[in-house]
Amino acid sequence: MNIMQVRNDITDVSAELDALYGKVGSPEREQFRKEAYTFYMGQILQDARKTEKITQKELAKRLGVEKSYISKIDLYKNTGFIPISSTSSVWSLLPFHWA
Repeated sequence: MNIMQVRNDITDVSAELDALYGKVGSPEREQFRKEAYTFYMGQILQDARKTEKITQKELAKRLGVEKSYISKIDLYKNTGFIPISSTSSVWSLLPFHWA
């Protein structure tokens, strides 16, 4: 017996994402992917910054960007696609402690 037949409350996440944001590769799905990535990176950077007790102003100064840019990331506003090169420079300034 298929588990989907036993538990009808289990959904296919891929199908849900397709229904909400379009098929993989569609412009709508790509926009969602970029926004989700921005949100995800913003949360990680905010948590790391706070853990290390670095203010938005201090991080912005170290990166050579405006404080408003860091603020937008922290507040999960869609700042556009955050390139890996940008985030790698942030990672180098935040001393992560991996358990």
